[in-house]
Amino acid sequence: MPSRSPAVKRIFQPLCPISSVLAAINDKLVEFEANEVTPNSVGLKAFGLASLPVAWRRPFFVIPLDSTPTQAAIEKALQVLCINRDRKLIVRSSGVDESMDKRGALDSVECDVETLTQQIQYLRTSLQSRTSPNTPRVHWVVQELLPTAAKGHLSNEARIAEDKRDWMVEIEASSGHPSETRSIPLRTWRDNRPPREDSLICPFREKYNQCLAVVARWAYERLIRVHFEWVWDGKEIYLVQADPCDEPAGGVDPKDLVSVPKKYSIRKNELRLFREATEKDYQDYRKLANARLYRNIGYEMVPFYVLDDQTEIQHLIENEACSEALRSDLAILVTRPLVIRSDGREVPEELKQMLPRSEELRSTEAAETWLVKKFRSDALTGC
Repeated sequence: MPSRSPAVKRIFQPLCPISSVLAAINDKLVEFEANEVTPNSVGLKAFGLASLPVAWRRPFFVIPLDSTPTQAAIEKALQVLCINRDRKLIVRSSGVDESMDKRGALDSVECDVETLTQQIQYLRTSLQSRTSPNTPRVHWVVQELLPTAAKGHLSNEARIAEDKRDWMVEIEASSGHPSETRSIPLRTWRDNRPPREDSLICPFREKYNQCLAVVARWAYERLIRVHFEWVWDGKEIYLVQADPCDEPAGGVDPKDLVSVPKKYSIRKNELRLFREATEKDYQDYRKLANARLYRNIGYEMVPFYVLDDQTEIQHLIENEACSEALRSDLAILVTRPLVIRSDGREVPEELKQMLPRSEELRSTEAAETWLVKKFRSDALTGC
């Protein structure tokens, strides 16, 4: 009989930068070597990107929190990274303390090369006005904006996986496609081959789970819990964020883990202000229309909840604070990742695309921050 392959001894290896990072600092382009890349020097988002295999991410550079780069420095960074100056860019916050529980509370914006410095200044001013006097320390990551055929999340964080080998893939709803959730259980104890680190080629949408299993195995070999964000451009998958999910020293007590229920449900009367969307809501609010379509053709959709209490919304705007009842509802709703969208029955069609929408929110604090700062600010300015 053939002998069984010896078990692989895995060693805990936290995310650690393996590549250098370029920074546009005033009129200079500075290269931080891998051992100089820290959350303080570039922010946690850039730190996570620098810790990934180069083939899994797109080139990026950083604009540090106290830098106002010249156009020449920006042009040089694009040239070194082989980013076509005619392509659209995306600027994303890279906070020094932008941990998992603050995910979605900071900003990102799309722009072109000519307006990059202007947009950075806008983001800084907006951040300061929303968070003063305790403005967080934030650097900015600049990358080429990818065409997005699909995007989503990959995670083995403790709230969804007791075992680090068990991963969950979430793909966000997009035009013509509902949201999906799939599992990736790694049971490859017989496989002693090192994990792949080459490009995540994915010619077909249906193959994304197989490609992301490569990423999951790479992280599992390091015995770490990570939350990844990914984008598929129709040909290849790229990772755009990697956040370590901290565990208490000594591991996690399984009794303390929060598992994801197969069906997400909230008990009747548990929410005080939000209510489950009704058939009339699906008719009245355009942003619920696609969900209604998917539901009608047989897809199982997560429930949607509506807050249309104008007194409560006015209280939020006038007092720059969430009421106790609203905070209570948010704590219940963030049991699973939450996205808040705004809509209105009488909003002109040309303004609907400009209505504020949060990124994924994973804590009461992040949800409250988005409502009090971003939503309130846009409501006051008429955006």
